[in-house]
Amino acid sequence: MRDVARVLFCVALLGACTSGHASGDGRTEGAPELTDTVIQSGLSVPWDVALAPDGRMFVTERMGDILMFESAQPNAKRVATTKVPDVHAMGEAGLMGVTLDPSFGTNGLLYVCASRLDGGEWRNDVLRYKAGADSITFDGDVIRGGPQAAAIHDGCRLRFGPDAKLWVTMGENGNGRLAQDPRRSTGRSSA
Repeated sequence: MRDVARVLFCVALLGACTSGHASGDGRTEGAPELTDTVIQSGLSVPWDVALAPDGRMFVTERMGDILMFESAQPNAKRVATTKVPDVHAMGEAGLMGVTLDPSFGTNGLLYVCASRLDGGEWRNDVLRYKAGADSITFDGDVIRGGPQAAAIHDGCRLRFGPDAKLWVTMGENGNGRLAQDPRRSTGRSSA
């Protein structure tokens, strides 16, 4: 019954979002006009973005690079690039999430999630890096050796909660049963 209610809610929401009147140019009246702005080009499968309090922008590329730009302005100068070691990128796996420490302004710490070959196994690891004015360096800390990686549904999102704990989400590797098993770290969030 909950699933039916959820579907009806989604249908009602979709109807509310599309129930406006179309104008002569095909836009729905009252809908905001959307525009595209290219911030950076020439990136190789960009995956996640984090913005620092001082304006710097950090981007992860699936193949294993962390990029730092001087700002989020269009065509801002790239000031640093670092390669995450042992990244095994395939399908939906590789270097994925990035987030900044709540105290980034004073400690310069950032965290990434990477699908890496670790001891011969393909795993999703959470790693800590330190950003300087023009550098990004690995501080040697693997915050969490993660679950097995996979080419599908491998997503890894990192965010700090209001409790200042690092929250990590993992995909279920294409196996829905894994998301329902509380003994596994795949398909759910953990702090």
